[in-house]
Amino acid sequence: MMAGLLFWVFSAANETHPDRAMPWWMLVFVPLYPYSRFVYESMVEFIVGDNVFFVSAILMISFKIVSMLACLILAPIIAPIGLVYLYFQHSRNSA
Repeated sequence: MMAGLLFWVFSAANETHPDRAMPWWMLVFVPLYPYSRFVYESMVEFIVGDNVFFVSAILMISFKIVSMLACLILAPIIAPIGLVYLYFQHSRNSA
């Protein structure tokens, strides 16, 4: 959802300034973001499990923003892991 919104915002900004080209990193990082977020959430679920932590909203939002930016920046590195996992999971379920 966030990646789609980010892509829309930059596309709209690109339309208002047609003399500027779309940034190269957006074409690489934003489409891979959901897969890197999938890997991150899977790892957190594996480590934490079904536990619930009660923390302040400011701390939680801050951590969420940092984790989203980390997933966006590291998307080209993390996303292939998620893509390979999904490929093998889907091919195992199809057979």
